[in-house]
Amino acid sequence: MPVWTFRPQQVYAETMVFPARINNVTLAKGVVGLDDFTAVRQFRLQYGPVTSDSALAMRTFFLDRSGPYEPFDFVNPNDSLIYRVRFASTMKLELFTPSFFAANPLILEVV
Repeated sequence: MPVWTFRPQQVYAETMVFPARINNVTLAKGVVGLDDFTAVRQFRLQYGPVTSDSALAMRTFFLDRSGPYEPFDFVNPNDSLIYRVRFASTMKLELFTPSFFAANPLILEVV
C-alpha cells in the first residue's frame, strides 16, 4: 500500500462529516437531508509554503492514486497511528500548487 510521506506542519483537529444532500423543492426553498448516518472522519493537513518540487511530487502522488479514488496509508503525527485514507472528493489536480498549500489545508478522508 502506498504511503503519504509528506509531513505536514500541522494536523488540524480531526473532524467528522456527514454526507448530506440539498433538494430544491422550489426556486426559493430547499430541503436538506442526510444520505447516511455514518460519519466520515477527515484529516486537515496544513503545509504552509511548499516548494514547486514538493507540490509537483504531491501532484504526482495524487495522479498515481487516480485522484480521490484509490486509498493509501497516512501516518498521523498526532498519534503516530497509520490510517487508510483517500483524498477528499473536493481535492482536484489543479489545486496541487504552492499557492494553494500556503493558504489551504489538504483534506484526507478515512476509508
